[in-house]
Amino acid sequence: MHRWSELFIPTLREAPADAEVASHKLLVRSGYIRQLGAGIYSFLFLGNRTINKIMGIVREEMDATGAQEVLMPALLPRLRQNSHAIATRKPCSTRRASRVISNPLTPRCGSGPNVASRRRASLSRPAK
Repeated sequence: MHRWSELFIPTLREAPADAEVASHKLLVRSGYIRQLGAGIYSFLFLGNRTINKIMGIVREEMDATGAQEVLMPALLPRLRQNSHAIATRKPCSTRRASRVISNPLTPRCGSGPNVASRRRASLSRPAK
């Protein structure tokens, strides 16, 4: 490990003009994150180190309970309805995760009814 004086931790004396929330101001000023564009941030050394430590704690707790970890892409392909072009969008993580878990053999996450409507349909059927 390097000495703290040798690490890349760019701090600021004043908060950026566009920062409104106290946590945002503190994270930027203390060198945890840097803004690349509108709503897009990079984790710097301290931010990345913090994320890795949190992931380690969550991983330990998941292992202790017997849970399994799943890694999903940040952007998922989605076919546009009027053309054959493929667009990408940020998924709703809860919806995508429930689709992956409930039906792991579905080739596309965007096809078919969602999990909640399938459950409602199965509950509304009369018992045989």
